[in-house]
Amino acid sequence: MITEDQELISASGIPKYLSQSEGIRFCCAAEMMACELDTLFCLTFHYTGCRMTEILLLKPKDIQFGLGGIVSGTLKQRLKKRHRLIPVEKRFLKRLLKYTEREGISANGRIWTFSRHTGLRRIKECMAIAEIDKARANSRTLRHSFAVSCKMQGVQLDDVQKLLGHALIKNTMIYTNIMGPEQRKLISRTWPNRFKLKIVLVFMRLKSFLRDRATK
Repeated sequence: MITEDQELISASGIPKYLSQSEGIRFCCAAEMMACELDTLFCLTFHYTGCRMTEILLLKPKDIQFGLGGIVSGTLKQRLKKRHRLIPVEKRFLKRLLKYTEREGISANGRIWTFSRHTGLRRIKECMAIAEIDKARANSRTLRHSFAVSCKMQGVQLDDVQKLLGHALIKNTMIYTNIMGPEQRKLISRTWPNRFKLKIVLVFMRLKSFLRDRATK
């Protein structure tokens, strides 16, 4: 059963994730933050969709440039010691690695040593710069946004499940309930191409005209 906290749409009908344009604003806002450490922290949410605690536990050794991704321990399956590789843009991986090298962070040292409370405050600051409403200024919004973006790009549901570290596919099923502009964009893929429609219509009319002439 999906709880209210897991719903993608609030009771007032507002999505609990960022639209594509809002996601771009969030990334730009992250770049505008005063401290690069905070910038990288916020952008890591955008690129990985990880949980807050998972990101706070990331170490330089988890940045696998050769594999093109970040290895994250799956928080809610830690008793089984499960990890997942999340593909991430190599330019961002390189940026993260350069920062850890410049700051002298050891391979097993935490990249972000602040608390969960401080992490949430950083996200709220970034959301404020991006002019996104306070109700969505949290890490869960960014996790939902990552999953919705994956779904919009055609990533299969079982692959989204692996990326998010869900133990059960039913927890990932909420991302089939996409509404608003995202839903319209998905449905629009079923609409006929207007240019092709016009071309086919011209040929069909021509064919009908020639057939009618032949019968006269």
